[in-house]
Amino acid sequence: DIKRVLAYSTVSQLGYMFVALGVGAWTAGMFHLVAHGFFKGLLFLGSGSVIHAMGGEQDMRKMGGLKNKTKITYWTFVIGALAISGFPGLAGFFSKDSILAGAFHKGFWYFWLVGLVAAFMTAFYMFRLIFMTFHGKPRDKKAFAHTHESPRSMTIPLIVLAVPSAIIGLLLGLPPENGHIDHFLEPVFEAVKGETAHFGLFDAGLMTLSALIGIGGILLAWLFYMKRPDLPAKAGARAGFLYKAALNKYWIDEFYFAVFINPVRALGRGLWRWVDTGIIDGFANGSARFFNGVGMALKPSQSGKAQVYLFSMFLGFLALLVAYLILTI
Repeated sequence: DIKRVLAYSTVSQLGYMFVALGVGAWTAGMFHLVAHGFFKGLLFLGSGSVIHAMGGEQDMRKMGGLKNKTKITYWTFVIGALAISGFPGLAGFFSKDSILAGAFHKGFWYFWLVGLVAAFMTAFYMFRLIFMTFHGKPRDKKAFAHTHESPRSMTIPLIVLAVPSAIIGLLLGLPPENGHIDHFLEPVFEAVKGETAHFGLFDAGLMTLSALIGIGGILLAWLFYMKRPDLPAKAGARAGFLYKAALNKYWIDEFYFAVFINPVRALGRGLWRWVDTGIIDGFANGSARFFNGVGMALKPSQSGKAQVYLFSMFLGFLALLVAYLILTI
């Protein structure tokens, strides 16, 4: 599902932002939030354009070969994919590197390493999406025959978002040692003024390493889904249980249903059966039956005949008189 890929990608990029907050690189976290807003918005709208071109189809396994039929969607999507993959010069390159540099310089080696692995995986799955959707031969020829570029109402926003996705990193992140976003957020983060003020030859090496890792992810996706499309199945077979676990999302949904959702549902059904139906409805329905019986018992007294009402009044007056006499004697 092309949109589900992007949805899980958002979770991953939120992870980057929280790493930045956790290690104290707050400006870097805000930088990635801004950059991510542009290129992820571009990618989601691009996926909508693809789905529109495919007549509502969202399964990438039924796509392929859309590059020449949806040129604007393709090239803007590539810009967004390169940006989120941390390709040198684009928005994600600067924002991701600022997070990785913050984690490294503050001594959080584990988070720096996890960030590098995530950068590799991001580049891989984004270009898996690109290659499966836009390149190769169409897998559903019947649907492909009707594909077309989206109208201007859809492509113009893609072009508009592609521009900041490409250059927002250059505008906000340079110079690397104290970029414009640092100056903009300086009044907010006065206590951490100059958190990215370190930039030297070693930092340039770290930046180059993260860029090479992202490019490596793109090249691996090209190898798997363009050069050797038989490799994914072979790799999955060799991975065995690990592949099965990843395919089933590590059974997190099943665990969540077993531990939380199903017990809460059972509790809710029990409360409904015993409390709502048994006690509350029982009391309400019992009260209704009681007063209905009282009403039926008093119904004959409301005959509409004046002599009956006068006789009732006489009996009531007589009862009050007897009570008065008893109490006063």
